[in-house]
Amino acid sequence: MRKLATLILVAAVAASAVLGQGKAKVFKVSGFIGKSTSEAAPNVAVILLDRESGDVVGTDQTNFFGKYTIKNVPPGVYVLQVEKIERTLAVKNKNVRLDIDLGAEGGMMDYMKTGVNQINAQKKVEGEQGGEPAGGQPTGGAPGEPAAGGGGTTDSSLMSYFAGEWYSFSSGSTIYGSAGTERKMTLCANGLYRDSSEFGGYGSGEWGAASAQSSGAARWSIQGDKTQGTITVTYANGRSKRFNYRVLSKEEQTISFDGVKYVFAGVAKCR
Repeated sequence: MRKLATLILVAAVAASAVLGQGKAKVFKVSGFIGKSTSEAAPNVAVILLDRESGDVVGTDQTNFFGKYTIKNVPPGVYVLQVEKIERTLAVKNKNVRLDIDLGAEGGMMDYMKTGVNQINAQKKVEGEQGGEPAGGQPTGGAPGEPAAGGGGTTDSSLMSYFAGEWYSFSSGSTIYGSAGTERKMTLCANGLYRDSSEFGGYGSGEWGAASAQSSGAARWSIQGDKTQGTITVTYANGRSKRFNYRVLSKEEQTISFDGVKYVFAGVAKCR
């Protein structure tokens, strides 16, 4: 009996050791892949390799906003491979965040450059619009129900041409760490306009929750042609704003709205 009890105890200790190994900590490697510091690179393959053996540890593909996440990564030294760029990283005792700018040497992401460019672009737009915040609600206005009509004459065929869901994503940095802004603009052929923006902060290795949101509904009209012109948005309280548009690429379905690049994301959900 004593011998049997000893064997049972040894087996229990061995099983406990195996279970302990099975619970070894694993982490996540995530980040943002951009064509530049402010333009997302969607549908790009991201590969994580063991630096020592060269074995593939995990893979992912960037989503529409250039985000990727590789889970279940044990501690070690790895190489993150994105197209021709390779970056070495170490996973120790926490999740790791690594952003890559495909247009920069070595893929280094220069957030300071992004912030300066965005500030200068906003100042330029505000000057052209007489102090109105770029892409925001005019002073004294508030989002509400669509107004009775848009400002200025408009061409219904041109409205149908540009109708759809348009998305933009920009990344940057704050004193709290990295951050990103997602914008959505809905242009309906019947004249309904909606917009929203979401600002999210994220620290090392973790995507954070959105820290600020804004949205609005109004009516829109368009003056110009299929390459460039002006869109006027009128809110229920009578306030209006105008912004210039310019088609960047018909093939890629990208448009610049007051200097901010938007990508066509599908048919607008209009009532």
